Amino acid sequence: ATTDARVTVQQRESDGANIATELYAKYPLRLHICPRQSQTSGSSTALTMFLLSHGGGLVSGDNISMRVHIQSNAALSITSFSTTKAFKQKISYENSLEVQDFIQIETSCRVERGALLALCPQPTQCFRGSRLKQHTSVTLNCDGSSSLVLVDWYTGGRLNLDGGLWQMDYFHNNTELFLEDDCGRHNTAPSHYVFRDATKLTGGEALKYHMRDFNIVALVLLVGPRVKDEAEALMNEFCSRSNFMGDDEQKEQKERDGMNTNGLLISCGKFQLSKDAGDGTLLRIAARSVEQAAAFLSRWIGTLQGQLEDDPFMEILQRQGDTHPATSLGAVNLFEKMEPIGKTSIRDWNYFHGEEMQSGLFSLDSFKTELPGTEPLKDESIHIPTSSCAKALLLFQLIDSSVPTGGFAHSNTVEAAHQLKLISPSTYPLLHHIWDVLLNCISSGLPFLLQSAHLMRNFEVELGDIVDSERTMILKELQTSIIHQWMELDSKCDATITSHVMRRASSIQGSGMLRAYAAAFPSIALPLKVLKRHLMKSISLEGRERGHIPTIFGAICGLLQLDDATVASMFIYTNARDMVSAAVRMNLVGPLEGGTLIHQLCHNGSVVVDQVLCSREGLTFDSITAHQVAPLVEIMANAHDRL
Repeated sequence: ATTDARVTVQQRESDGANIATELYAKYPLRLHICPRQSQTSGSSTALTMFLLSHGGGLVSGDNISMRVHIQSNAALSITSFSTTKAFKQKISYENSLEVQDFIQIETSCRVERGALLALCPQPTQCFRGSRLKQHTSVTLNCDGSSSLVLVDWYTGGRLNLDGGLWQMDYFHNNTELFLEDDCGRHNTAPSHYVFRDATKLTGGEALKYHMRDFNIVALVLLVGPRVKDEAEALMNEFCSRSNFMGDDEQKEQKERDGMNTNGLLISCGKFQLSKDAGDGTLLRIAARSVEQAAAFLSRWIGTLQGQLEDDPFMEILQRQGDTHPATSLGAVNLFEKMEPIGKTSIRDWNYFHGEEMQSGLFSLDSFKTELPGTEPLKDESIHIPTSSCAKALLLFQLIDSSVPTGGFAHSNTVEAAHQLKLISPSTYPLLHHIWDVLLNCISSGLPFLLQSAHLMRNFEVELGDIVDSERTMILKELQTSIIHQWMELDSKCDATITSHVMRRASSIQGSGMLRAYAAAFPSIALPLKVLKRHLMKSISLEGRERGHIPTIFGAICGLLQLDDATVASMFIYTNARDMVSAAVRMNLVGPLEGGTLIHQLCHNGSVVVDQVLCSREGLTFDSITAHQVAPLVEIMANAHDRL
C-alpha cells in the first residue's frame, strides 16, 4: 500500500499551547494524538503524537511518505507504541520476471525558528528476508534557533525465530540534516545537506560476527538551544579523555567512562552545522537489547527536563519485551562455512540498483580463489597493462608510508577495538576486524576518491592546450567549474564523515598530503595551490573542516592521470598497511605475520574493487552512493579520543 501523511503543529497565540492544525494519514499508517489536561490548559509542553501501523507491521510493497511541519516556537514529540516491524518480502512476477519489492519509509521534517522536534519512535525491527529502505531528512532554520532530538535505531530482528539475528535481506537507512538558505526558503538540494549518515546492511553470518553480542544500534542527534543541557551532559560524560584509577602500572578505566561496560558501547562527539547555526551533538550506541538502550536514553534524554509530556522511551521499559541479550558469536570456526551475505558469490557482492551501488559485509572465507603465486585468478579481475618504470616509481612515491595517506592516527579503529575488548591479540579476530573496516572504507570512501580523480582528470584536459603563461593567468584569475564541483564534492565528504575524530584527522592529513605532493610533483603544484587557496577561503567563511583524504588523494591521482583501477588499488593498500602497522606497533601480531596479513587483505580487497569497477560499466560514480556496511566501526572510531 502507498500512503501519504501530513502533520502541522503550531503554538496557539492565546495561551502558548502546542496544537495540531493538520493531521492526515492513510492506511496502513495511523497518527494518534492523546489529549492531555496540560495541553488544553495552556501548557507549553510538546504535543505528543504516536505512530501506528495497521496489521502490526509493514510488508513488501508498502510505501509510506510522511511530511512534518513545526511552525515557529512550537514543539512536537513523535513516538510509537511498538517497534516498526519489517516482514519478509513478497516476491511477485511481471512478464515472467521476478520482481522484489522494497518496503519504503520516507520522513521529511521542517523545524522553524525556535521550534522543537523530538523524533523518537521505537526502533526498526528487520525480520528475516525483509527488504527495507528508510530515509529521514530534517530541515532546520539557518540561524541555529531550531532544536532537534532524533533517535534513529534498529535491531537485528528476533533472537529465537527466523534463524536468529541479523538475517534481513537488505536494509538501507539514510539520515540527513539540511539548513534553510539565507532567504528562509526550504532548499532540499542534496548539495546542501550538512550531515548525512547512510547505512546499507545485508544479513548473514558475516554481519552477525561483526555485531558480536550487540542486537541494537542507535544514532542520536541533538541540535539547538532547547536540548543544550542534555547535549552538554552527554559530551562531558562520554567525549572526554578516559579517566584512570589504580596504582601505578595497574590502571583501569573507570566504569562510568562508558567505553564498553554492561553490554553498552558508547561514543559521542560534535558535528558542525554552519558558522551561524553552531554545532550539533552525535551519540552512537550499540546495546545487547532494546531495553538496555532505552534505559540509557531515558536516563540521559528522558523528557528534556519537562519539555516533553512523556518520556518516549518509557513505553519500552514498562512493557514486557525480549530481555534476552544476543548470544555470543565469537567462536573461531564461525567463518569456516560462511558465504557472502545474501549473495552466492563474490561477484554479486557489489551491484547497481539503477545507478545506486548496493553492497554489504561478507567474510574473507567467501573467496574461493587461492592467493597469487599458488593459483592465478581466472576472470575475476580487471586487466591492468604492465606499468612503465616511470609509472611504477610514481606509484611507489604515492604510497610511501612517510607521506600521510592512511587512516587516522594510522590505526583506523584497531587500537580502539583492542581497548574496547572487541578483538583479542591473535591473528584470526584481528584479520576479520581489519577486513570489516576495509570493506567499510571501500563503500564509504571509494565513491569520493574516484569521483574526485575523474573531475581532476578533466581539469587537465580542459587546460592542457593552453601555454604555461596563459594557463597561469587563467588559474589565478578564474574559478573554473571543475574547481567548484570539486569543492562541492569535498563539502559532501565532510558531511558524510560523521565521526568528529575521523573528520578532524582526515582534514589534517589531507592538508599535509596537499603540501607534500605539491612539493614532490612540480608539474601539478599550481592546480594543488589553487585547491588549497579555495579550501582556506572556505574554512575561513564556513568554519568547517575541509580538504579530506579521499577527495585530496583523488585529486592528486587525477591530475597525475592515473586510472581508476590504480587509484583504488593504492587506496586499499594504504588502508590495509596502516591498520596492520598499528597492530604490529601494539604487539598484537609480529612484523612477519603482519606482512602475511597485508598480502591477504590486499589480494582479496583487489577482487572487491575489480567487481566495483566492472559493475559500473561506464556509469559515473556518484558520491551519494557512499554508505557504511559495518555499524560498529563508526562507534569505535568516535571513541578514539577517549583511549
